[in-house]
Amino acid sequence: MSTIKITNIQATGETATRAVSGVAAAWHLLDGTGTISTLSSFNVSSATDNGTGNYVTSLSNNMSNANYIISGTAIGNSSNNYYSHITSDGATSDVVAGSYEYHMKHHAGTTDDINRIRTVVHGDLA
Repeated sequence: MSTIKITNIQATGETATRAVSGVAAAWHLLDGTGTISTLSSFNVSSATDNGTGNYVTSLSNNMSNANYIISGTAIGNSSNNYYSHITSDGATSDVVAGSYEYHMKHHAGTTDDINRIRTVVHGDLA
């Protein structure tokens, strides 16, 4: 069996390259409590707190359009038992080429700040 070793991946038509260790187009680990902070990330330039449980992650390198996939999980404190999912309010501005907005929901349906939010983006970079 042969081994191929590379440092970066760049799809035809993309202007940005992806490190082999970060094959996803972007990923973000956010502490969404108090003054929010990025704990770790790839292809993320900033995060914005839009209110209780409402966040926007901005990308360093834009996606080619708004047709990309975002998935994620959330871990709240053990007494609150948070669902592990991300929701959207359905507005067309939730996902654009350079950023994505998301809302964190408690299992009871209320929106809450979460201390560990992990999002991953898959799709074509611009």
